[in-house]
Amino acid sequence: MQHLRHNRKLMAAISAAVCCAAIVMPANKANASNEKMSTTFFAAAPREAGGLYINNRAPLQPDAFLKLPPGTIAPHGWLKIQLQNEANGMTGHLEEISPYLKYKGNGWVTPGATNGWEELGYWLRGYIALGIVLHDQTILHNAQHWINGIINDQDPDGWFGPANLRTAQSGLPDMWPHMLILEALRTDYEYNHDPRIIRFLTRYFKFQAAAPPKTFSLGWGSVRWGDDIASIYWLYNRTGDKFLLPLVEKIQRNSADYVDGLPTMHNVNLAQGFREPAEYGLLNGDDRYMAATVRDYREIRSKYGQFPGGGFAGDENIRPQYTDPRQGIETCGLVELMRSFEMLTTYSGEPAWADRCEDVAFNSLPAAMTADQNGLHYITAANSIALPEGGRTLGEFDDGSMPMQEYAASCGTYRCCIHNYGMGWPYYAENLWLATPDHGLCASLYAANVVHAMVGNRVATTITENTSYPFNTLVNFAVKLPRPTNFPLLLRIPRWCSSASIRVNGHAVAVQSQAGYMRIVRTWHNGDKVVLTLPMHITNHHWKGNKDSLSVNYGPLTLSLLIGEDWKQYAGTAQWPRFSVLPTSPWNYALVTNDAGDAVDVRVHHRSIKPHANPFTRANCPIQFTALAQRAPEWKADPDDVVDPLVPSPAATTGHTKAISLIPMGAARLRITAFPWVANK
Repeated sequence: MQHLRHNRKLMAAISAAVCCAAIVMPANKANASNEKMSTTFFAAAPREAGGLYINNRAPLQPDAFLKLPPGTIAPHGWLKIQLQNEANGMTGHLEEISPYLKYKGNGWVTPGATNGWEELGYWLRGYIALGIVLHDQTILHNAQHWINGIINDQDPDGWFGPANLRTAQSGLPDMWPHMLILEALRTDYEYNHDPRIIRFLTRYFKFQAAAPPKTFSLGWGSVRWGDDIASIYWLYNRTGDKFLLPLVEKIQRNSADYVDGLPTMHNVNLAQGFREPAEYGLLNGDDRYMAATVRDYREIRSKYGQFPGGGFAGDENIRPQYTDPRQGIETCGLVELMRSFEMLTTYSGEPAWADRCEDVAFNSLPAAMTADQNGLHYITAANSIALPEGGRTLGEFDDGSMPMQEYAASCGTYRCCIHNYGMGWPYYAENLWLATPDHGLCASLYAANVVHAMVGNRVATTITENTSYPFNTLVNFAVKLPRPTNFPLLLRIPRWCSSASIRVNGHAVAVQSQAGYMRIVRTWHNGDKVVLTLPMHITNHHWKGNKDSLSVNYGPLTLSLLIGEDWKQYAGTAQWPRFSVLPTSPWNYALVTNDAGDAVDVRVHHRSIKPHANPFTRANCPIQFTALAQRAPEWKADPDDVVDPLVPSPAATTGHTKAISLIPMGAARLRITAFPWVANK
């Protein structure tokens, strides 16, 4: 691994924010009882050169974390259920219903053919990642069939894909959909190490480097070049070809400017594009580019994301006058946000990005799909009281010709989302663990899994993580090693948790109370055990930018009103139905609050659920809640069955208090998540 130069200014800033505490603890009593263990708390993990996995090659700035190769993490528990449902549902069987995924005559695998655009790339990158994480040989074999066809379709000058895209933008090439294909090829290489892919990408980027500057300012690609930059860095880190980094500079000069503000209103553009300055900053070395990404995200959230669930009001373009929690974000936007958060975690070492990824993954993403993943809807909103058939006519949705929300496996209605959603859970699984430049491992996202990775002096370790988080507070780690090995283990402390605790072989470790990473360095032995406890409590959040509405959380879970659901199939087939979902119980409640502004008498109820049940459903969610509320009769639905905007708080209510049931947002297909409130009298 090359020695990479440090960004001294960034390192100084990180050092100033780091809290450190060193302690000496006994090791496992079965091993050396006088062995030293040091712990350090990092508010943000520092960027460092080196590592056992690929780090950035100079002159790129080093990453804080290094991504493990796909296939090294095997998910279990609820995450494996989501992945298996995906394989048995839309992603695994989309070729059966999508006209854009017919192999014969497809422009991505057939020389001279002109049909095809973004759909294959959207689907293939999630499809191959799904096959790898599940070790599903049927999916992997089929994905390889597509990969071979794409490689064999490349022209001598480096171009590949539908012939008409060469001149699709005023005589210039449309390279946006190619960015998606490149990501699928990268995943395939990391798993199979096929040398053809390195040659393929090199030829294509030489074609791209020769394109006129105007090419980079046209079409969807103009606001999505961050995807391309990631692939250029990926190739540069493996070949060191000198022509690649000037190509990044060319892209930066001629594409949309995210450094000085938001250049687009489209929600998916924003979800993937806001990270582009941070990506360019890895080459430029100036901290202002990462600062621009942070500023862009904060602007999106502060102006258009003043409600729970991790999304924002971008249906499908953000509109200043439409920021109520009845607005929502495309399923495409949800998975693109998760991907951006995962990438920014590796770039920056800032734990807040992983926190944000969990917020979307636990709350909004499951709510966007049927439990069996045979259907999804276009827009997911924090407040959604009905998913009726048909379009909208009152301007609630930016494109009134399309259904705002309904459950369908229709490629005509949800052409982008149905192909793109599939990367959400596989990429999440791939990012549960990250390697550190100093030969350690970081538990970045929490779910049950087994990871196989190299640590220390290239020693192969296996760590088994047992947990039902986010539905439980305990995360247990068991270490398996062929011999004692010294390496750092980092555990992320989420920002919502104020009282985390850690025990190593039964001995307590001092933990800082703020969000960050606990870094434990010791000589680890076979059989060592670590227990991370993340106590969960009821917390309240007032959304000052949205009529001071109130949401309730339990640890990382956002809670929604439990609304009765009437599901009716109105089209489609038995396997691929189209559903409308209408409410069968009242929904217009205001939470009763105390003098501190918190919802009163919120209680947690744990339930006994069958093993291997999907917890993101009303029937199988292992926890439910009750709270006190009063009906707010002035809060109604509009003629399109869309919930009206929030009524001001304190709300005018009937004055009759009753207990209402709440469930995690991810388990609620109909929901009220941002509530008006009324003071307790």
